Formats: sequence, C-alpha cells, structure tokens
Amino acid sequence: GIEWDSEDKRSAFSPSRRRLKTTMQDPFYVVKEEVSQSVTGVNALHQRWKELLETANTATDEEFIWCTNELKTGVRGIEWDLTDLEETISIVESNSSKFKVDRAEIEGRKAFVTKVKNDLQRIKDDLSSTKTKGKMESDSRQALMPKSPANGKFAKMEKAVQEDNQSFIREQQRQQLLMEEKEDKALEHLSLNVRQLHEMGHDISNTLVEHEQLLGEIDDETTKAESGLRGAVRKVNKLLDQTKERTQFCIIVSLIVILVVLIVVVFYV
Repeated sequence: GIEWDSEDKRSAFSPSRRRLKTTMQDPFYVVKEEVSQSVTGVNALHQRWKELLETANTATDEEFIWCTNELKTGVRGIEWDLTDLEETISIVESNSSKFKVDRAEIEGRKAFVTKVKNDLQRIKDDLSSTKTKGKMESDSRQALMPKSPANGKFAKMEKAVQEDNQSFIREQQRQQLLMEEKEDKALEHLSLNVRQLHEMGHDISNTLVEHEQLLGEIDDETTKAESGLRGAVRKVNKLLDQTKERTQFCIIVSLIVILVVLIVVVFYV
C-alpha cells in the first residue's frame, strides 16, 4: 500500500514559505502563481503515474516508484503552502482596510484554495484507492515468483498465480461495485424520504390554507351576525323610546280629564 510521509521536506513542486513571513505586504498573488505551477507539475506527474499503474509492474518499475514518492512529497508540500495561503487570507480579511481588499476578492482567494485542495484530494484518492492497492499487491506477488521458461516445471504454477492475481483484482472491483450500488440504493432511499417529506409538507400547507379560508368565512359570518345584532338592538331601543313617549302622553291626557271633571263638580254641584 501507499503510506504518506510525515517528514518536513519539500519536492520540486512545492514553493518556498519565506515569502509569507518577510513583509506586511499582501503576498497572495506571488505565492498563488508558485502554487499554480506546482499543481500543474503534480497533475502532469499524476497522469504519468496512472499510465505506469496500468502498464508497468509497480513492485519493480523504478519510474513508478519514483513517481509515487514524488507525488506524495509534492502533494504534502502544496498542502503546507495552502495552509500558509489560508493564513494570509485570514490576515488580509481581518485587515481589509489596510490591504484595500474587498469581500469579492477575499471570496475569490478562498475559492482558489478550495479548488487546489479538491485537485490534491483526487490525487490522494487515486494513490490509496482499492484498484491501486489490488494492482500493487498483485505486482508484488508476481515479482516474488521465480522466473522460468514457458515450458518449464513452474510454468503451470506461474499461470495459476497470474490467474489468481486477475481473480483478486476482479474480486476487488466487484466489491467496489457492490459498495457503489449500496451507496446508490441508500441515496435513492434518502431521496424517496425527502420526496415524502416534501409531499407531507405540501399537504400540511394545503390544509393550513383551507383552515385559513374556513376561519375567514367564519369571521365574515360573525361580522355579519354582529352587524345584524346591532341593528336589532337599535330597533328595540327605538321601540322602547316610542312606547315610553305614548305612556307619558296617556298620563297627561288622563290628568287633564280628571282636572276638568273636578272643576265641573266644584262649580256646578
């Protein structure tokens, strides 16, 4: 398998760190250019590494071994420089007025760092993939087998080993396909759940709209009933007022009649 070194060393693809420490000037574009050149070199080396992985014996081919070591060192070095770039972005972001850098420029710098990180991650994934490990293990076993003529006593054994290697690679690929199928099924299940939640949310929204309309109708009916009740109260009050006036008129007329009767009785009896 491929192991990543932790030693503090740089390859030919890694720019220097010293530019980030020397001044308070904004060093981003100087280092960005160096990082871009380093990434270009690492990508070219990665392409050659993939060709050798398919065509060479990875256990014995010196160019493949050299490419692998350079890729590991180059990727590690660029990752260190990206850390330095992120530090400069943080410094500039916290002192944007001093460096006269706007938000769009800062976001553009962050996007560059993210893109380079993604490129490096793809290379690291290829270096440690199941396919790569299977090919290297197969080549290692093949390199350990003794060389013999095609018709020698070890010919059948060598053929069996080669077939076993091919079977191992096919099995690794099959397992990888099964894992991908499981991931696809899990994503489909998740997508189905999301659609169901969306439909439930849509139904709840429709129900709330219907309830809102019903409450609006009830409010309208209540307003109409309240208006009718107020009209009825006004009519009752008016009727009471009219009844009160009639009663007072009858009492006055009755008193006048009694007064006239008393006068007639007094003067004529």
